[in-house]
Amino acid sequence: SAFLEVIRNALLMAGIDSNWQGAFVGAFIVLAVLLGMQTGGKSILAASLAVLMPKKSR
Repeated sequence: SAFLEVIRNALLMAGIDSNWQGAFVGAFIVLAVLLGMQTGGKSILAASLAVLMPKKSR
């Protein structure tokens, strides 16, 4: 929830109308959920490392 407040504050400082802030925050939430589904529930960093450095099977 702290990250959402940071987003809201950044939008406010950027001069985005308060009526649009809810839409932007909602879009960020949807984007985060889609990225989480794409990475299989792993963090984006862990998923990126798994792609860049796959484990060697023995």
